[in-house]
Formats: sequence, C-alpha cells, structure tokens
Amino acid sequence: MERCFLLVMVLMVGGCTGDAVVSQNASAIEWDMSKDDEILSFAKIQIKTFEQEGFSEVTEGGTDSLVSANKIRVWVNDNAAQKYKTLTEGDVFEVGSTVIRVILDDQGGTNKITAAIKAAPGKNPDANDWMFVVASPDGVVAVDESDQWQFGALPSCNFCHVNRQGTDGLFGLPE
Repeated sequence: MERCFLLVMVLMVGGCTGDAVVSQNASAIEWDMSKDDEILSFAKIQIKTFEQEGFSEVTEGGTDSLVSANKIRVWVNDNAAQKYKTLTEGDVFEVGSTVIRVILDDQGGTNKITAAIKAAPGKNPDANDWMFVVASPDGVVAVDESDQWQFGALPSCNFCHVNRQGTDGLFGLPE
C-alpha cells in the first residue's frame, strides 16, 4: 500500500522540480539531473523508448541537419516539443527536456542516435547545461576508442552548441 501511494504521489507531482525530473516515458522514477549516473540512466531509457511514448516527432521524415550533411529525424519529449518547433532567441528549456536526433544513412535507415538532455544548472554551463549522448542504431550508448561512454559534456557536441547561447544551446529546425 505504501509503495502504491508513493507511485501515485510521484505521478501527481510530475514535471520538473528543481534539479529533478520525472521521466516522461511511463516510468514514475524521479531522476536527479545533477548526478551523471542518473542522467545517463535517464538518457538510456529515453533513447530506447522515444518512438513509443512521451515524445513527438518534430520533423517530417528525413530533413536536412543544420550541423552535418546527413538527413535526420528529430523527436522531442512532449513537455518541450512545441517550444523546440518554434525555437526563438531567449527560449529556455526545463530540466529534463530531451531532444533525440536519429542520423540517417544514405538508404534512410538509422546510422546513429544522438540525444541532448537538459541537466541541472552547472552540469555543463558551456552548453547551457545540456548533456549529450551518442548511441548505436539499436539505442546502445556508444563507447569511444578509450572505452569511455559517449555521454556528458562531449567536446564534439559542445564545440557547436556553445555557439547557440541565445537559443538555450539548441539549433532547432531548418526553416
């Protein structure tokens, strides 16, 4: 009974509370978005389930990427999707906002998946506190040649996102 009450309370609270966020994908887990291990766990769930629930595709099939020559498809969790679609100077996203980019190969299949997750203030101030993840086509977080998770304040991601300060570190959609 106590467990059921806790689940109901978490579901009622919902949304973002400071540095914590309740998962959008049918899990009533409250994540501490100031802790790397919890952000990574949150990211893994979001990457594995974004096509099933809690996200909206904000692109029409394959669209041109603003940062590479690839075509992409983009999903954003429901609490941030509308703001992302109309991204303008001065927009700020809530902790827990998640953008999933599926990078397509030449045949329209998935080449890799990247995610940007808004973490607690101070986690990655250079890129407006977005933490980044690179995953394989099947949603498994990638490791680099040094056997390090492709997660966090990744230099290759920060390099571009640091220049997007006016739009909370994001690029948005091509016009």
